Amino acid sequence: MKNLGTKHIAYIHNSLLLLNFIIVLFNASIFLLSTKYLQAHGYASAFLENLSYVPPAPEKTFFGAILLFLVLLASMYFRTKDSYIVYWLIYLEIIVMITLIIVLNGSYNGIVLLVFADILYNTKKIKYWPALLVVSFGLLIISDYAILSLIVRMPSIETYINFYPSGARTLILFFRNILASLNIVGFISFLATSLFVQQKEKQRVGEQLAMVSRVNVELKNYANLTEKIGEDNERKRISREIHDTLGHALTGISAGVDACIAIIDIDPEKTKQQLLLVSDVVRMGIKDVRRSLYKLRPGVLEDSTLKDGLTKMIAEYEGVSNLKIDLYYKWDNVDIENTKEDIIFRMIQESITNSLRHGHATEIEINMFVYENEYVIIIQDNGTGCESIKCGYGLKQMCERVSILNGTIRFSGENGFRTAIEIPIERGINYD
Repeated sequence: MKNLGTKHIAYIHNSLLLLNFIIVLFNASIFLLSTKYLQAHGYASAFLENLSYVPPAPEKTFFGAILLFLVLLASMYFRTKDSYIVYWLIYLEIIVMITLIIVLNGSYNGIVLLVFADILYNTKKIKYWPALLVVSFGLLIISDYAILSLIVRMPSIETYINFYPSGARTLILFFRNILASLNIVGFISFLATSLFVQQKEKQRVGEQLAMVSRVNVELKNYANLTEKIGEDNERKRISREIHDTLGHALTGISAGVDACIAIIDIDPEKTKQQLLLVSDVVRMGIKDVRRSLYKLRPGVLEDSTLKDGLTKMIAEYEGVSNLKIDLYYKWDNVDIENTKEDIIFRMIQESITNSLRHGHATEIEINMFVYENEYVIIIQDNGTGCESIKCGYGLKQMCERVSILNGTIRFSGENGFRTAIEIPIERGINYD
């Protein structure tokens, strides 16, 4: 609707420009051709007797009117370029307009409507319209020949036309009136269309503002929902971290204490060494819990690689229990971002903890290799296994972690417990 209305306004504006050029050319031609007609038919003396002064040369009127109209068009054109002299060009248009009316001897003042229609067309600020309309109609009244001739000496165009035969005179007056009426109709159409477009634009802006308000409310609700989801996810993450760190530490402590109970009567010195290892595990567990609460990486990964972190964790398990863990790490040329390393570390840690706590395993084999477009982790223990696997908190957390990496995880309880993890290699992660 807006584009269609704008096109209509532009069409009417351009039509007014063309129509006014025709009217200026028509009136200027009357002065030029009428003078030649009077000279050719010997009416020059009678014509001068009807005038109180000698009029300017008709050629000056003709070419002067055309030149002034072209200057007016040029001013209108450059004013649309949003120049810093835009307001000076408006004053220039008004001066050229008044001069043109005088050059045409007050025969046509409809050019006032064209100038102010152009100002309204390029101003596009409806608050200025009432003032501009008052000024334009005021100038239209003042520039009428009956009033203007009292200020400026000029011949009446009717004096020229009256020397023509009746039929020609009627035809000339008919065309003059038709052209002047068309100019008024065009100006009124321009105003009506502009007001209609302005109202539609105002309505459209109101609708858009209402829509923006609704969108803002929806975005606010979405932001609140996203924040709530983020909080829930963060709670889950922290609970997983605490579960892993505490589970790892407490399992090691339990195994270490059991070993101490078994050997305390046989070898007190070895028991003391065992308790020292348990103490180290407790301290490391405390540090891990703190880091989890502060959203940091697992302690063993702070200043080391994934392989070094796994090696250190395995040494801790083997130091406080009778567990033997073999790590076959074939990811030396794999570059994985820290966040994914953390997740992989926690899953392996959870698997070892489950093997020791629930499967009572004594041996665990961990294979980490790259196969086609996937990172593969296979963890196999010699524990008791199980016929039916029921995913408790630990296994569920492992599944959630794998889903974060867009991977898959499978469990098997036959011949001990087996965990197989496959993580797709994403763009930006390369290996040799």
